[in-house]
Amino acid sequence: MLKVKPKKHKVHSLTGRITYKLIEQSAKAVKRNNGAAGVDRISVKTYWKNKEINIPNLMSRLKTRGGYKCPPLRRVYIRKGNTDKFRPLGIPTVDTRCAQEVIRRLIEPIFEVQFHENSFGFRQGRNCHQAVKRVLEYTKEGYKHSHREIESSNTWHGELFLYRVRQWEKLFSKGRQVDTRTDTMDEI
Repeated sequence: MLKVKPKKHKVHSLTGRITYKLIEQSAKAVKRNNGAAGVDRISVKTYWKNKEINIPNLMSRLKTRGGYKCPPLRRVYIRKGNTDKFRPLGIPTVDTRCAQEVIRRLIEPIFEVQFHENSFGFRQGRNCHQAVKRVLEYTKEGYKHSHREIESSNTWHGELFLYRVRQWEKLFSKGRQVDTRTDTMDEI
């Protein structure tokens, strides 16, 4: 369908870019999210109270090869929707979440420029509604789509995505306009 040329972008070691300020900003982002404590039972509030010790300690471990070891996740079970079924959820420690945020902040600018413009999964400022809208735009332009052409079509999410696209295509063919942000329809 569309040809993609890989972009050349050379990046060297990232450990030199790990600073106290970066870890502090990452810890603030984790604090804003205010998640549950991990297996170490250290809450976000406790971690933040001891930030003068925790941040330099984390920085030292992240900069040392083999210095950071991720502890196991705390396993909890949460209810699936309005059913009696539960699904497992792994909760990382606050320290691990801070480390993950540091790494995300370091590598996101490097890889974001390499993603295809039609890639919508797990990217900041992009969502499934925009992906559906893009598929519909390509359909109007005459492109044909199939299960093979839409990423993740063999997963439940891919099937749900294709189902939604087919629903909206039917509405378009009936002369209706769909607001993909709210899933509402207007007569054209």
